[in-house]
Amino acid sequence: MRFKWFPTLAVSPYIKWEKINEFSAEATMEYMGTSGSGTFYFNEEGDFIKFIALRFQGNEPDSERKEWVLTVDDYKVFDGIKVPSQMKATWILDDLDWTWLELEIVDMEYNSNAL
Repeated sequence: MRFKWFPTLAVSPYIKWEKINEFSAEATMEYMGTSGSGTFYFNEEGDFIKFIALRFQGNEPDSERKEWVLTVDDYKVFDGIKVPSQMKATWILDDLDWTWLELEIVDMEYNSNAL
């Protein structure tokens, strides 16, 4: 499966950043009347290690917002650029934590228009 990743979106005019402390910052994205926020966490080296946001779990009209956590388990260097290479996405639910995605990036292609 191929994914597109746009790290330059972090400096988009649609995203406002607010420092929380030395190791975390809140990002709020506003676009066409819709907004959402999440907290990014960093280690002492400045590496991104975790993201937490409240997200709707499901697409039904009665879906509730639940805590959603993305953790970075490892980094790799591709063409001299260090990127998160292993991540997990987990819903924090009332009765259990549900890790619904375990992702490993094994190759990187830069500035491509390919789908």
